[in-house]
Amino acid sequence: MKDDTEDVLNDLIENLEGRREGIHEGRGRCTRCGVESLFAECARRCREGRRRAQAQVRGLGGSPEKSGSAAGALHRGWLSVREAVFQPRRQGDS
Repeated sequence: MKDDTEDVLNDLIENLEGRREGIHEGRGRCTRCGVESLFAECARRCREGRRRAQAQVRGLGGSPEKSGSAAGALHRGWLSVREAVFQPRRQGDS
């Protein structure tokens, strides 16, 4: 049971870190949309959730994950490629 709980918590830690990284990247791409405080709050909640999950894993005697998942990194890479390829043209561009 302890190992299952650790596994689930470590999956949660990976997901939260991946989300935090994605939010950080999104915040950088959305500089004029007026929602910077929303991005900051979402990132803060991910950090707090990750810290709490890591503390639980340590409490179980385990070693918590420290990074996001490879799938999350791949998804963020795809978003960057998609943005570069399918970026909408601005008025005056030809």
